[in-house]
Amino acid sequence: MITEALAEFIARTRFADLPEVAVTAAKRLWLDSIGVAMAGSAEPLSAAITSYIREQAGPPQVSVIGQGFRTSPALAALANGTMAHALDYDDISITWLGHPSAILVAAVLATGTRLEVSGQSALTGYVVGWEVGASIGRSIRHRIHEAGWHSTSVTGTIAAAAACANLAGLNADRTRTALGIAASMTSGMYLNRGTDTKPVHAGIAARNGMMAADLAARGVSAAADIFEGPGNF
Repeated sequence: MITEALAEFIARTRFADLPEVAVTAAKRLWLDSIGVAMAGSAEPLSAAITSYIREQAGPPQVSVIGQGFRTSPALAALANGTMAHALDYDDISITWLGHPSAILVAAVLATGTRLEVSGQSALTGYVVGWEVGASIGRSIRHRIHEAGWHSTSVTGTIAAAAACANLAGLNADRTRTALGIAASMTSGMYLNRGTDTKPVHAGIAARNGMMAADLAARGVSAAADIFEGPGNF
């Protein structure tokens, strides 16, 4: 079962399991993502998303990059993911067919800050999310774009859920649920390339992946086989 195998990988992986090359790459890509988010924070789109988030008045828990204030984890993930993709200079993965770090760093930063995890745990969640995103991306390839969907946000929502489930220490069963919830939160139209909405896809994916893991932790149910059988993802 694909869903079961992914859930078990997500639930069991710890920092000691990561190859050194993966840790080195993760650190470099994390730093790159923060850099492009800081650059993107000066864009008009970032002013708009920041204005929206300030109006929501979330509790000051997680930093909004380059904006000098904190907000709730979900709103921070939305803002930071959007800003990291605002200039389209963030990293890209051929296996994902999209931009992993804008989503994963935003989600891990928000969840990791809330849970007060270690740097090693944050890197582990990031790598786990990347690997799950790559697995999904390899399976759907360009068919997703041909169907009109934006792979960055579709793949990214599931990857962010995987990263956050790992950070939260969810067991395999709860993680399978998180994947099932996340699959129903995937979105993003390919036709929005070249508009302000495309970067917002990354912020939405980070926020939705976090939400999926949070709901699973609270006992919300979902299909346990979201990647198999009729009508699957």
